[in-house]
Amino acid sequence: QTTLNSSMYLKKLSKDFDRQFAREISVWTRFYEFWLGKTEVIPIHVVRYEDLIMCPQVVVSNVMQFLLNCSQEDMKGKLIESLLAKQFAHMKLPSRNQICCLNSEKDSISRDNYCLAKRT
Repeated sequence: QTTLNSSMYLKKLSKDFDRQFAREISVWTRFYEFWLGKTEVIPIHVVRYEDLIMCPQVVVSNVMQFLLNCSQEDMKGKLIESLLAKQFAHMKLPSRNQICCLNSEKDSISRDNYCLAKRT
């Protein structure tokens, strides 16, 4: 009897979780799409968690370029570039196998080949 009740409880809990999860994903998606639709009015720079974990120096560099409204070329040889390099020099970088999934994505940060070049 106890096992049957536990099984029924888990099925109900699973259905409730699935509904709540779908609702939260829907809310997040609408929020994300709302802000992406404002790019002509408000400057927006999207940072993906996956990219931040895999290539933190590239992501932070891109954020700095966005905030300073400059290109990668503009940052070359400047203090900000050396500070970023120094800050990230001690970090353990993911292996090549760990970034394969990023490499195949259209909008991935690894399209810059920075991450792959540092790990080969």
